[in-house]
Amino acid sequence: MFFRWSDIEVTKPHSETTRQVRSGQLTLYKLGARGEARDNGATIYFPCSRENPPRSGKVLRAGLWTANTKLTGQAGRNARVTILNAAARKIARQLDCLDTANLPETFHKISDPQRSPNNG
Repeated sequence: MFFRWSDIEVTKPHSETTRQVRSGQLTLYKLGARGEARDNGATIYFPCSRENPPRSGKVLRAGLWTANTKLTGQAGRNARVTILNAAARKIARQLDCLDTANLPETFHKISDPQRSPNNG
């Protein structure tokens, strides 16, 4: 697991993200500025700043990668992003930015690749 600052540009959708969601390789979540999970990991980008106005152009990137083969499919993705969200909430609380980080205790995925028109 890691936390590091990234440019906010990484949170903007691009064609590769759309392709991966449609192919079922990536699931998006309503977390932070952007939440996503794959079969081997999860990433959440969230705003976190004590500065007023907030630190412009930056988000905190939380990542979790694992080779655990017991956590597979959508259930594995949901488990990974749930674990990462709990850790990100703790960090945001310690940095005093939980109120603006958009890291709710319960959340839903944005995409459902299994029901996508491109996946039958």
